[in-house]
Amino acid sequence: MNIGRLTDGELSDFRDFCRQYWGAEHPLIHNEKMFDYYYRDGDKINFVRALDDDGGFLGVCGFLTTSKSAKPDVFVSFLLSKKGAPFGLSYMLFDCVSELTDCRTIACNNIRRKTAPLYEFHGWTVGDMNQWYRLNKRGSYTLCKGVSIEAAENGVAGSVKWKKIGEAELREFDFKRYSDCRPYKDFDYFKKRFIEYPWHGYELYQLDDEGSAVVAVRRFDADGACALRVVDFFGERRLMGECRELFDFLLSEHNADFIDLFELGADAEAMKRSGMMLLNPKGEAVVPLYLLPPLYENVVLTSFVDVSQGYLMMRADGDQDRPNMPTAN
Repeated sequence: MNIGRLTDGELSDFRDFCRQYWGAEHPLIHNEKMFDYYYRDGDKINFVRALDDDGGFLGVCGFLTTSKSAKPDVFVSFLLSKKGAPFGLSYMLFDCVSELTDCRTIACNNIRRKTAPLYEFHGWTVGDMNQWYRLNKRGSYTLCKGVSIEAAENGVAGSVKWKKIGEAELREFDFKRYSDCRPYKDFDYFKKRFIEYPWHGYELYQLDDEGSAVVAVRRFDADGACALRVVDFFGERRLMGECRELFDFLLSEHNADFIDLFELGADAEAMKRSGMMLLNPKGEAVVPLYLLPPLYENVVLTSFVDVSQGYLMMRADGDQDRPNMPTAN
């Protein structure tokens, strides 16, 4: 086999391979604007591929880096192998990604549950993301079902200060202070992912106390109502327990039905102090993941990380929180 970085000259065959073995067109692969935005890194493409002796594709793996540091953290974004490909090909592709990036960690947001043994066999940690939510206190809701008013009343008022920020304020945020965070994200990552992102709009808030953090929030409008989602949190993690007043402000400012947060690795007690309730995906309450259009059912998201402690996965990590149609503009 020939395993290495995907080149521009291979793109046509690469897309044909993905179309055939994925079974449909994928927005990140077949929409050129999305492909370039996610995977172009200067004159390089952040994809590795395995070719057989005749130059035919056996498997591919796309990846995203979270910073410009010498040892970045990496999200696996797209993994596909041909039926009948050599055993262990996925591991070889992962090893190639590690060699090319010299990455500190590898993780993936939202894997197919049936593929979990692949990662567990590799010694990595697989887990379901937790969904936390807080309701608007007005007591009537369109975009969630079967919820209790308790989800609007719990939590502890915090003393943390917060402010909405743009690119100039974000540039002043001391990202390097939190270089031990896993994953570590820098200014360039946040600018591209949230400020310049062409398909969705986001609001950024900075939390200031003895430590600091940046929170990214997205608004969804559907069925004449709206909801909010915290899609990223970076910085001093203890401040996740000091966000109740920010969440209530956002609920009131947007007149949103609810604000929710998907995570893997956060402290549950901190989430409770911020007034969030943990959703039981099999319970009576329905807080939909998919809101454009709303799909009124609870969805479990499964992720993997190659470290067992200290990693915080959020909803917008990797290639998530993006358009799902191949024709996305």
